[in-house]
Parts: sequence; C-alpha cells; structure tokens
Amino acid sequence: MAKLSKLGLDPKDFGLYVNNLGAAFALMDSKDDIQLLFKDMFTHTEYKMFAKRLEIARRLLEAQKYDQISEELHVTQGTIAQVSNILAQKGNGYRKAHDKLNRLDRSRQRKIIKK
Repeated sequence: MAKLSKLGLDPKDFGLYVNNLGAAFALMDSKDDIQLLFKDMFTHTEYKMFAKRLEIARRLLEAQKYDQISEELHVTQGTIAQVSNILAQKGNGYRKAHDKLNRLDRSRQRKIIKK
C-alpha cells in the first residue's frame, strides 16, 4: 500500500481533504458512480483489499471463525485480527455498513419471494 509522505500537512487543510473525500462519495448519484470513483482513486489491489476487509468485518460480526474466514477469503489470521481489533475498539462504520447491507439483502430476498 502507498505510504504517506513524511512531510506533514496543516491539520486544518488535512481536515478539509478528509471532508472532501467523504463528501465526494456521498454526492455520487449511483452505486456505479461510486465504483468509478473507487477505481480511479485506488489500485486494483487496494480495491480488493478494502472489499475483503469489509467482508472480514461482516463475517466476524456474524461470529464466523477465523479459520473459515481465512480459508474462504484467502487472508491471513493477522489481517483478520486487525479487523477484529477495530471492531473491538470502535468499528461503528463496519457495523453500520453491515446492518445496511443486511437490510438490503433481506429486501432483495423479499422481492425474489414475491416473484
């Protein structure tokens, strides 16, 4: 993964950059637009890495075992432990994303059953 420059940024400027990043994603009109932005901003490896981290978090929240996650996602126990530590310390973003994705999955299932 890319390394952050050792030359520091003014905290006020950095705060603006972080806010702009969040706003850029929030202002996208569709999932396709968000994916385009992701693909422009991140390398293919980073894109996969972020997707796997989210999936690791979701599986941990569903109480799946490390061994199963490692085998199915082809990630190390250390990577799983890093995500687990985030969930233990805070992880509110992962939890919110997991809850919203679960609601979306349930909605899709209801639509399939109605058909």
